[in-house]
Amino acid sequence: MPADLEIVNTRQRVASDNADLSGSVFHNVSLSGAAFDDVNLSGAALRNVNLTGVRIDNANLTGMTIEGVSVAEMMNSWRKAG
Repeated sequence: MPADLEIVNTRQRVASDNADLSGSVFHNVSLSGAAFDDVNLSGAALRNVNLTGVRIDNANLTGMTIEGVSVAEMMNSWRKAG
């Protein structure tokens, strides 16, 4: 199914508020320095991504995995060890 909006070979900032971008596909895209606040990424898949310096605060980690490992379980283990 073709996209309703295609952004190809461009370099510009995009601002989005109160929008439903469900099912969108991002390939070979730079979102460095982007800010996400009150965003629903449930069910999203991130592959071949550079997460250098990414900070995640106040997030629901239920069911989130990295390389098949539960992030919630990792955080619980880290908290207990601390």
